Amino acid sequence: MNVLLLLFVISLVHAASYSDEKRLKEYLLANYSRGVKPRNNLSESVTINVDLFLNSVIDFDVLTGIMTIAGSFFISWEDEQIATRWNDSEFSDMTLTQFNVHEVWVPKLYIRNMADETSIFQFSSTFDSESTYVTFFQNGTAMTMLVIVFHTTCTTDITYYPFDKHTCDLTVIPRNLFSSLILETSVNTVLNEYTIENSEWSVSSSVHQDLSGPVSNVNFVLFLTRKPYFLVLNLVFPSMIICTVNSLSFLIPVESGACQNDAEDKRNRTKRDMTDNECPDNDKDSSENLNNKRHYTTWRHVAMALDKILNIIATIVALLNFIVFCIIMIGLQNS
Repeated sequence: MNVLLLLFVISLVHAASYSDEKRLKEYLLANYSRGVKPRNNLSESVTINVDLFLNSVIDFDVLTGIMTIAGSFFISWEDEQIATRWNDSEFSDMTLTQFNVHEVWVPKLYIRNMADETSIFQFSSTFDSESTYVTFFQNGTAMTMLVIVFHTTCTTDITYYPFDKHTCDLTVIPRNLFSSLILETSVNTVLNEYTIENSEWSVSSSVHQDLSGPVSNVNFVLFLTRKPYFLVLNLVFPSMIICTVNSLSFLIPVESGACQNDAEDKRNRTKRDMTDNECPDNDKDSSENLNNKRHYTTWRHVAMALDKILNIIATIVALLNFIVFCIIMIGLQNS
């Protein structure tokens, strides 16, 4: 149905000749001022419909709180000056025409929490500026589409990293607070079938419009939920394995790594005993050897007690790591 409607509109455009289109534009822009609100009664407000369709979340830096997104704004309004001139002209058989954004009145809108540029009318080159058009219908309805990449600021909270969630607002408001513009929207989400999925974040959205405040605004809210599988499998899980292995290493008996040293100690003690037997008059050296043996036995008992304590701690740490891992996996399944 949409394709048939598009073909119908294109056929109507092609039905008019080049000279008719040129004369229509010259007629509509005669004595037209792009700096004056397009209302016959200037005390009336202009209702602007603003729709945002998200193409992709390019990047989101949780440290700086800056989100980079690509999206398309569809903006429409009623231009009574164009409608009045068109209906009173000889071009009533023509249904639509296009003007450059610099030739006609367009609403001055900006995003309140933009990080760099403020206006949603962003042109990266002169060609982009000259090739952006506003389409007018005979009844005065004007609409334009802006495809832009912009940076917005968000409030971040990484308390539950890597299971953190963030909310980013894109609030569109009039640039001039005294312009008598009423902003509204016809969508309830910025996501669509053409939105490209982000590999790091799950994106959902909601849309709110506020007409009660001093300045009307449309707030497009993005909810970003981190996908923790990559970090859990490549950062958390290996760290837990290393920690568990290091803890379990304390469960190895002290004697297991010192068998050869014990044998050497026994041989050295045998040699010292034989030397002491050969020199029975050396009472002073024998007394020192006896004291050394007593100190060795005391510190050995202390080492064995510490070894038991470390074994208990290592077992507790290993169990805690296993419990934490189970909790993380359950959380991943539920999410």
